[in-house]
Amino acid sequence: MRVLPLLFAVACAANPGGASRLERVPTGDWGGQHVRLTVADAGGTIEFDCAHGSLDEPLLLDPSGRFDVKGRLVAEGGPVQKDQPENARPARYHGESDGQQMSLQVTLEGGEDGGTFSLAKGATARLVKCR
Repeated sequence: MRVLPLLFAVACAANPGGASRLERVPTGDWGGQHVRLTVADAGGTIEFDCAHGSLDEPLLLDPSGRFDVKGRLVAEGGPVQKDQPENARPARYHGESDGQQMSLQVTLEGGEDGGTFSLAKGATARLVKCR
């Protein structure tokens, strides 16, 4: 019975603040309705029904679990010339995550709202691609 208090003391000393705080959004695939996000150490790639883009900075979390990173967004759909360059627009990807769930907002250059999305780590994305 003396082992139990000793184990408790060691556990508390190893993690004095209780649950540890995430410093970044976990890498890997995240999915949700109309969105797929692949998080890497340096940023990520994202796909929507009618667009795709990149998150060009690491998804570091503040003490409240929020992130705000620069990136770009490219609209899809409609006729496109073979040699026409992508129409990439600067975007900000901001939201919050607890490491398993994520709320993501997209804001395009000039303040245009690109939408709000809910994602889960490892979940299958449900995309309906534009033609």
